[in-house]
Order: sequence, then structure tokens, then C-alpha cells
Amino acid sequence: MNKLFLKLSIIFILLNPGITKGQVVVNGMESQSCLDQPLKDDDYKKLKNSTVYFICPENKNESRDSIEKVIKSAWDYCEIKVVSKEEAVEHVREKNAAFISFGYVYKESGGLRYIYLELWKFRTLSGDNSSNKITYAKIPISLSCEMQKIYINAGKKSGFGEATSGKALLDYLENKAEIDNLKSGIVANYLKLIQENLDKKSSLNCHSVAINREELPKLKDETIYITSSILIRGWCAQGEPWDIKKLMAKYPYKYELISFEQLNEKIISGEQFYYAIAMRDDTQGSSIMVFNNANAECIYTRDFIGQAFKPEVFERLAKEIKKS
Repeated sequence: MNKLFLKLSIIFILLNPGITKGQVVVNGMESQSCLDQPLKDDDYKKLKNSTVYFICPENKNESRDSIEKVIKSAWDYCEIKVVSKEEAVEHVREKNAAFISFGYVYKESGGLRYIYLELWKFRTLSGDNSSNKITYAKIPISLSCEMQKIYINAGKKSGFGEATSGKALLDYLENKAEIDNLKSGIVANYLKLIQENLDKKSSLNCHSVAINREELPKLKDETIYITSSILIRGWCAQGEPWDIKKLMAKYPYKYELISFEQLNEKIISGEQFYYAIAMRDDTQGSSIMVFNNANAECIYTRDFIGQAFKPEVFERLAKEIKKS
């Protein structure tokens, strides 16, 4: 069992290093500059006829049943079930099994670069390598303070050997991890976005900037709810938190801070509102993603170099709102 799961969680969780780190990415029929595996009609049929096993870490705030209920309400492309990593092993070699599981990629210079969730399945049951794996979509994972701490401590012990740091973080992710942007409602919106593109057999824009010129002007009058993770300066142990008025000094429109827990509840309630997820999805970078909860559409996203969010992040957003 351990050997099989090692294959599931590490060997098969591969990522094209050219992919944009801050966005949900959906593969499509056309070849993309950031995805080298365009899907075929048969790939969509395979997924349609599959059961997707969502490998979920134990969560002390949400039961598996409640997570599955929310996710099933958002996803009807095919059957989906929430399972533990031990249960997932039993389905690895099933013809009609697909998975949503963790993966991570390293920088060329060594060390962890970023982490993601991946929707994938085997093309056939006869091969164990990446060429036999159909990758449908990827969801970025936000690096929390706890995850940063685990990565740094493991790195110090190993001289920042990438395998040790990565394994320590993966062990945490798979065992009672509190992952900021993987609350059930937030994941459900990611899945809605992925399903829409799968239905259209289209790719989601996987370049570093995405802007919806029709939706952005609405933020002139609507309040945008921004995750409070925006206040943390760089690595969690460094510097005092931002003063929100200073951070948002160049954003003239309405906003409110919201915790990931509050955001999750607000999404599940079905309210119509706009929200921004501030993510540290890379050991060297960060990103901002703005969603319309009414249809789970991502209307704006941009990546930034450095772990610290700065006033310029929201100044850029304000300029795009005004320009649209």
C-alpha cells in the first residue's frame, strides 16, 4: 500500500515548469504555450465516464461529509467522491478512476517552488509514467505561515535539500493540513470554473494576467472582500503586518477584509458578491485572484515577484477597474 501511494502522491504528480503559478489552469483542445498536453475528444469522454476521487486531508473544521456535500453541489461533470489517501489507493488501477491530489514543483536551482491540486487520470492501465497521465486542470495552493515554517525548518535540517523540504510539506498537506484556499466553498468555486471550461472543451487563460473588461467596472460600486492574508508582509516571521489603510491607500473603491473561514461561509451561503484571494503560492512570489461568486468566474488575476503585497498591487487593480 505504501508503495502504491508513493506513486500516487509523488511520482505521478508532475507539472510543466512553464505553467503560470497564480491561476487555475484548465487544459483544452488547443496547444497552449504553458501546457504541452492538449486534450483529445477521447480524453473528455474518459473523464465523463469516470469517478473523480478527491483526496482530501483530514480537516478539523469541516467533516468529510460536509466537504463532499458542498463539492457535489458544484460539480456534475461526472461522479465525485471525497476520500482519504488510504482509500484512494484502492482505486488507483481502476479503469474509470480519476483523481484530485496534491503535487509540487521545484525551482531549477533547487528548493520548492509552488504547490497545486491536480485533476488527472491514467490514459491506460499499462503504464506508470507521466506520458500515460492525462492532466485536466490544476488549482494553486496558498502557502500559509504554518506551511512556510515547515518548509524552512526542514530545509535548515537538510541544508535546504529540495527532496527533504518538499516531502516534509507534502506530509503536512496530507495529514490534517489547514490550507487557506482549500475550504469547501472556495474549492467548489474552483471546480465550477474548471467544469465550465471542460464543458466547452476550452482552455482557461494560463498567462500571468487575466482581465474581464465587462465585469471589472462593477467594482466601482460593489464592495470587494479581500482575504486578510493580504496583511502579512512577506514570509510570516518577517516584519509587522500591514496597516490596512496604508496598504489600500491607492485603491479608491469599497473593500472589506475577510478571513478564509468567513469567506468560505459567505460562498456557501450563496450570496452574490466579489472577493479577492491573496495568495503566496510560490516561495518567491504571490498573486491576487478576483472572483464573482455569482458564477465563480475569475475576473482578474495577476502574479507578483516577492512574498510581500504592496500598495501597488491594488493600485494596478484600481487602474484596470477605471480603464474598463
